[in-house]
Amino acid sequence: MELLTTFGRAQPFAASARLRGRVLSAWAVVALAGVVATPVLGQQKVEVEVETVKPRPAGPEAGTATVEVAPAGPSVRELVRAGRIDDALRLVDQQLALHPGDDELRVQRARLLYWKGQWATALQEAETVLQRHPADIEVLELVAQVRLALGDVAKALECYMGMQAVGDNRPEIHQRVLDLLLVLKDLPGLEAALLRGGRLTDEQELARARIAHPWSVDGGLGATLYNGNVWPRLDLGVGRRVHKQATLVGGVQVEQRTQGAYARVAWAPRAELYASAGRFSAMVHASGSPSRAFLPLVDARADVAVAINDSVGLGLWVRYAVYAPLDATPVSSLTLGPNLPIHIGRLTLTPGYVAVLLWPGAVAQSAMIKLRFEATARTAWFTWFYAGDDPNFIDRQSARPARGLTALVGVEHWFSGRVGMRLSATRIQPFGNFNPFTEVSLGVRGRL
Repeated sequence: MELLTTFGRAQPFAASARLRGRVLSAWAVVALAGVVATPVLGQQKVEVEVETVKPRPAGPEAGTATVEVAPAGPSVRELVRAGRIDDALRLVDQQLALHPGDDELRVQRARLLYWKGQWATALQEAETVLQRHPADIEVLELVAQVRLALGDVAKALECYMGMQAVGDNRPEIHQRVLDLLLVLKDLPGLEAALLRGGRLTDEQELARARIAHPWSVDGGLGATLYNGNVWPRLDLGVGRRVHKQATLVGGVQVEQRTQGAYARVAWAPRAELYASAGRFSAMVHASGSPSRAFLPLVDARADVAVAINDSVGLGLWVRYAVYAPLDATPVSSLTLGPNLPIHIGRLTLTPGYVAVLLWPGAVAQSAMIKLRFEATARTAWFTWFYAGDDPNFIDRQSARPARGLTALVGVEHWFSGRVGMRLSATRIQPFGNFNPFTEVSLGVRGRL
């Protein structure tokens, strides 16, 4: 069957936390972009032309008759290239009215409906044709694309594997099968697919390690330089994936602060939950120090985000803390930090605003911007900046507000799917008669 095909070369289906709820809705844009770009090699194209023939009555000339042929209208392809999807759909509907049994026209109609975002109708149209042509590779791929747009990863995988079963050995299709098996966390299916050939990319290898090793360990050493003193810090954590989209972490933080000859040690246990569902993701943290020294007596946090589309999301950081330094009145604080994650290729830019409400009535405000660059699947660089009534200074000084600037730079790297590290350096520079903080942190993480 010859079909009007206008989708471009398949790209790997994102399996990481960043692309996890966002990729499905982007297929329609990718497919439409392929209309203007070069079609996939080996796919045949048929343009549907509309030609109107209007007979005219015979003139007075002896025994002669003339037939005038109106100029041919634009084809479906020309209309799509011009971005006139609605006109292209009307043209296909006109042709179907004349040829209701033409399956090529029905596939064209399904593709146009898919581009318009009418996925349920597009799926019904395409699957009707697929029932009559179950081995047609192009129809199978169209159904797979619509299934992905609808979020039905399992059915989409069936279609891509069906394409392989009838002889489609394109590397990009094999790669798509591996991607979707990882999304479904189907390790036996993944191993079987690898027997057909190919190899995992670094991103896929990391995804497989996360699935195969549900236990994780994290250890971090840090040091804060303040007013000529060194404050060491130790942070340990153990995590367990309890669901496909949820991980629990438990840990403890121990820190020593020295001021002249006087040293104090504080510790705090912590529990965290990391979860995602569709376009939503969240982190919930709860900890509290029984030391009544300088760590918060109560520290409850939540970081939630929703992806609006592939490029933009909405986030909110909320924290409630109670500082209870020795021989001092406890101070409560509520932090609100709305932010806007913006994805530009491998770069994620997150501007935001942070307000810290300190009882009994003070409000500290600062601007925030975070940048994260995914240099490779294994390596990411990140930097954060705060300006204003610095929330980091408030935290280090147990709720004493002071305006200032904070800059953090760091790198994360996975040496393999099971061993990685994180290194960061921070400078907290308050204004006025306050001493600055300089912090260095090194963390090692692994999967068991």
